[in-house]
Amino acid sequence: CFLDVTNYLHLYKKTDEELALEILETIKKKTKLTATCGIGPNLLLAKVAMDIEAKYNVNNIAKWTYADVPTKLYKITPLTKFWGIGANMEHNLNNLGIFTIGDLANFNKNILKDKFGVIGIELWNHAHGIDLSKIADFKNIAKDKSYSHSQVLFEDYNLNNIRLIIKEMLEILTARLRNNHKQCLLVGLGISYSKTIGGGFYHTIKLDIPTDDANYLYKICLLLLDRFAKDYPIRKVSITCGRIINHHGWQLNLFENYQQQTKNNNINQTIDQIKDKFGKNSVLKATSLLKDSTIKDRNKKIGGHNA
Repeated sequence: CFLDVTNYLHLYKKTDEELALEILETIKKKTKLTATCGIGPNLLLAKVAMDIEAKYNVNNIAKWTYADVPTKLYKITPLTKFWGIGANMEHNLNNLGIFTIGDLANFNKNILKDKFGVIGIELWNHAHGIDLSKIADFKNIAKDKSYSHSQVLFEDYNLNNIRLIIKEMLEILTARLRNNHKQCLLVGLGISYSKTIGGGFYHTIKLDIPTDDANYLYKICLLLLDRFAKDYPIRKVSITCGRIINHHGWQLNLFENYQQQTKNNNINQTIDQIKDKFGKNSVLKATSLLKDSTIKDRNKKIGGHNA
């Protein structure tokens, strides 16, 4: 867990390390379990200090400040030891010649943005020890309406065949968006691992433009998957389309082909109309015939019928 103790140090008349030690001793006394603690000026440095150093210190506490970024943060390798970089993202960064966090910090930020979008900028900031998120951000209850879809899988999936499930789920969600004349400005991906492993993650990304296009959202979800997923067996997938707005028209972009965007939209609407009339399984992608696909069976269970 994360604790912001900034305003409590004066109350307890303790330094941050003294308070951390008291917490760890209390945990040990009540549960007989040994815990570790990282201390830092933001969530990122506190978490990385705990992951990288705390378990090697006698008191199980590590404190990192911004002054430690060049001497400690930059030296981290392999990249998967750094909070928020999974095996696939490590592979992508290695292909760019990035093997340490220092390499990432000194890499061209614009190239990272072009290749990974907003995630690229976040990676670059984190490599410099910059994290503007606050604990209060995670306690806010979203007031915006959202569309979500989750699926518990009948068998273990991996980082390769789970992509098909994500694509199929996004097609269901974006069809709902189009049917209600809505678009989203945020997408979230959640992965839960098999019970034998436990854990997982859920992360969201704000989009630059509103969309109801499954292909665009699929690319964003793959970036989240590559960045955060571990190579563990997967048993549940959750996807959320948030910050829902009414679809009043298309936002033009000088760097994109508007005619192709219009064509894709027309194709999507035509497929939606066919499915509404003849059943959800009346039009399927060829990938839906693969053994890892679940869309045909799920369509039958949620009211779809065959033409």
